[in-house]
Amino acid sequence: MHEPIKTSTTVDAPYHTDRTHETQHMTRPPVDTANLHTFVADHSDVIDAQSQFNCLAEEVGELAEALNTDAPDEAVAEEVADVLFVARTIAVLHGIDATEALNTVISENVRKSLDAEGNKVTKE
Repeated sequence: MHEPIKTSTTVDAPYHTDRTHETQHMTRPPVDTANLHTFVADHSDVIDAQSQFNCLAEEVGELAEALNTDAPDEAVAEEVADVLFVARTIAVLHGIDATEALNTVISENVRKSLDAEGNKVTKE
C-alpha cells in the first residue's frame, strides 16, 4: 500500500514564481500545447476521438495496474502522463482549451467538501 501523499514547501523541479497575487504561487512551465497540436495535425489520418477514447481506456488500465502493483513513483508518473497526453489530445480534437476546463473543474471542486461516506467530493 502506498504511503499518504506528502506535501512540502520545497520544490524539486523547475518552477516559476508568480508574484502577481498577495501570496507567492509556484507554477511549472506551461505544457507544450503547440507541440501537441502539431502531433495531432501530423497524425490526423489515424487520430480521431473514438481511437483516442480507446487509448484513454487502455492508459487508465495501465495506470490502475501501476497503482495496484505498488510500482515505483516514476512508473506511476509515466502512466499519469500518458493519461494526460491522451486526454489533452481529445481536447485538441474537440477544440477545447484543456487548461481552462481543468482550472474550472479545480475551482468548482475547491468549493466542495468531502462527504464522510466514501470520501466522495460532493457539493455542500
